[in-house]
Amino acid sequence: MQTPDTVYGALFEAVQMNGVFADSKTFVDAVPRSSPDEIMRAYQRQHGQADFDLGSFVEQHFRVPDPAESDYTGVPAAVQDGFGWTNGVLLAFFG
Repeated sequence: MQTPDTVYGALFEAVQMNGVFADSKTFVDAVPRSSPDEIMRAYQRQHGQADFDLGSFVEQHFRVPDPAESDYTGVPAAVQDGFGWTNGVLLAFFG
């Protein structure tokens, strides 16, 4: 099985390097709407045009997964305080 960077080559690199998505995993998880050969032919025809929009091209040719919802709110204050205390103790002994 080939990886997306191998299958989509220049398109993959353009998507990853131009910040189409907030992370580097979203495009990897996108599902093509047609064969990779068809998508790459379309990309080769269109990407040099003045009005080419990479994000629109990706939306047209791939089903992009919704961003994962997260309940993560950060490290609780009590834990942060504990880290601060621990670091202070370590600095006192080994600082």
